[in-house]
Amino acid sequence: RLRKENGKSVCTFKAPAEGDFARLEVECEAETVEEGVQKLLNAGELPFPASALLSRMMLVPCCGARFSRLAMQVVQADFVCTLSYDRGELFAGDRTAPIAECEAELVAGTSEQLEAFFLPLAEKYGLPVCKQSKHARARALMEE
Repeated sequence: RLRKENGKSVCTFKAPAEGDFARLEVECEAETVEEGVQKLLNAGELPFPASALLSRMMLVPCCGARFSRLAMQVVQADFVCTLSYDRGELFAGDRTAPIAECEAELVAGTSEQLEAFFLPLAEKYGLPVCKQSKHARARALMEE
């Protein structure tokens, strides 16, 4: 994916990782997806199946998200996470869907600590827990 983050253009490769909410993320600064993919491939940090596919594929934008994010870092003794609130929309072709969600991303510590921090907040404020990424939900709009 390509996004603007704090005034910089960032290309990110994301893939599932172990655990319900875990994601592998590798990123670099890039102005275009093509430039970003080349930098990510050259860095050698992508898992083999992904790097082999990306080196031979033509990428075509199919969906995306436009949103504003408010974020803060939560720091405890041996645990750090970024707590974010995203508001905007997902899109695919001429279809859109609104988003308004809270997200907790582990920076340091364990996934158990992240769940112990975030799940009580979700319960207290009646926030449904969604395991699908924004990308997966945007892609689903293509099939509606």
